[in-house]
Amino acid sequence: AAVQYLARAVELEPSEAHLFDLGYRFLHLWMLNEAVEVFGRGTERFPRSARLWMGLGSGYFAQAKTEEAIDAYLRSTDRGAGQPSDDPRPYRFLASAYLASKTPRADVAARFRRYRLARPRDAWANFFDGYCVARGGAPEQALPLLRRALALDPGLAEAHFELGNIYARQGRHQEALAAYEAAVAANPEYQEAYYRLGLAYARAGQQAQAET
Repeated sequence: AAVQYLARAVELEPSEAHLFDLGYRFLHLWMLNEAVEVFGRGTERFPRSARLWMGLGSGYFAQAKTEEAIDAYLRSTDRGAGQPSDDPRPYRFLASAYLASKTPRADVAARFRRYRLARPRDAWANFFDGYCVARGGAPEQALPLLRRALALDPGLAEAHFELGNIYARQGRHQEALAAYEAAVAANPEYQEAYYRLGLAYARAGQQAQAET
């Protein structure tokens, strides 16, 4: 009944709010094709609506169409005139999709760099810019960004984890070990960090700890 009511509202008045409400309802019901169709129609009609682009990205992401989701989330972070959105939520959605992607993307890295420059004291912005830089093949340039993120928020487990990954790839096993230990201390539910910590113990010659 709610879907029929919302669909009728869109038919009578295809406003940004009505399109968003209908698309969101389809997402909630896991009617993904319908959600993508509505949000797609909405973004064509209202291309400056960040929340419609986020909805479209979420529909694609739920369909495991990661690159399409990234494209939509990118649009949600830039509502016009080349200026980044001041709302942090689109960047969190974009980050989730990019973490699931297997392809480094310069456009995503550029968007997070711009976001970090606009919010230099935001620990998460520094962390994810560092992650993008490392993923783009420049780990040494990523290290200062990750360290700044941790200076701003020592409990940011993801930044500790990414530092550990860089150190491990560089063969700096003791430093990787310390970074992974800090990650699991900051977030005891961080399963991937526990796995990498076990590998780091083994590579550092601490086999007993690796097996615990």
